[in-house]
Amino acid sequence: MEKHIEEEEKKLFNEQKTEVVQQIEMVENYDNLSVEVINNSQSEIPEIADSFKQLDLSPFLLDNISRQGYQKLTIIQRYAIPITQKRINIMACSQTGSGKTASFLIPIIQELLCKGPPNPDVPSEGYKKSNIY
Repeated sequence: MEKHIEEEEKKLFNEQKTEVVQQIEMVENYDNLSVEVINNSQSEIPEIADSFKQLDLSPFLLDNISRQGYQKLTIIQRYAIPITQKRINIMACSQTGSGKTASFLIPIIQELLCKGPPNPDVPSEGYKKSNIY
């Protein structure tokens, strides 16, 4: 009975693979998903990105992304990061674990690295606000 449980655990958790390797394999499965971009703004939607290097990120940020084992953009990241970098509003839906959080945080971290935190002396009205449709 105990041997059966160990075999099942190996099947479920596959001890030889790290979490990052499993995520990378999962990302490869996302490449075949269809994506629909609907542009309701007057902004031009940027081209999708094929790699992290194409995103014009700081070497510091690229190095840290690489250190975490990420080598390839997920399908959501290929579309969302360039859009977010242009400060265009976006609403995205994708499976859990597909890279949505990084899609939004990478541009935010990049901007903080380049410009620093927002100026506390600027009234909140001075920052770009989203249009409500």
